[in-house]
Parts: sequence; structure tokens; C-alpha cells
Amino acid sequence: ILLAVLMCYVALVWGECPSKCHCSRYNTLCSFARLNTVPSGLPNTTQLVRVHQDHIPLLNKSIISHLHNITCLQLDHVRLQRIEPKTFSMLNNLRLLTITHNNLTTLHAHTFNFLPNLNFLNLSTNQITKD
Repeated sequence: ILLAVLMCYVALVWGECPSKCHCSRYNTLCSFARLNTVPSGLPNTTQLVRVHQDHIPLLNKSIISHLHNITCLQLDHVRLQRIEPKTFSMLNNLRLLTITHNNLTTLHAHTFNFLPNLNFLNLSTNQITKD
């Protein structure tokens, strides 16, 4: 019984690494992993999530709310088209955010207002225009 309880605890703490991703205690790196959303079920110790060369057209609060402990989020070359308002409202620890080489054309005026610790933001190589 003790072994079964211990195994459940380890699964809760460590989470599961998505197929074709590389995970460590603090990092999740996914490249060409055929993802259509940000990975879920990651360890609660995860601090960096990097998704590269995938297809994530939409980013919203429900997709990333489980990442409340991360300090670095990189979504580069994921063909992102839209970020909904309040998407980042649960990511209070986020310090670095890169969303480069995507298909963003517009952003809500308050998209990044909920990131009190954000030190670095890179939105380069998108098609964002000012209204």
C-alpha cells in the first residue's frame, strides 16, 4: 500500500512528459512534436516551457493556466494566430516570454498587463499592426 501511495505522489509531482518532448525537473522542451496546444500534465516544478516548430493557432487562459509556476515561456515558430485577452492572468511568476516567428496580426491592449514580473518580451517576426 505504501508503494502505491508513493507512486501516486511521484506522478502528481513529476507529471508526464509529452511524447516527442524532452523534460527534466524544471524544463520542458518540445520541437517538431506535432503539438496543437501547449503541453499539459507537466511537473509542478516546471519553470521553462519551450515549444518550437509546431502548430498552436490559439492561446487562451484555459490552455496555459496549469503553468502557474513557470518563469520562462517560449512559443517560437508555432504558427500562433491569436492570443485571447487575460491569457496570461495566472502566470504571475513569468519573467521571460518569447512569441516569435508566428502569425500574430493583432493583440488586445491589455494582453500583458497581468504579468507583474515580466522582464523580457519578444514578439519579433510577427505581422502585428497598430490599429
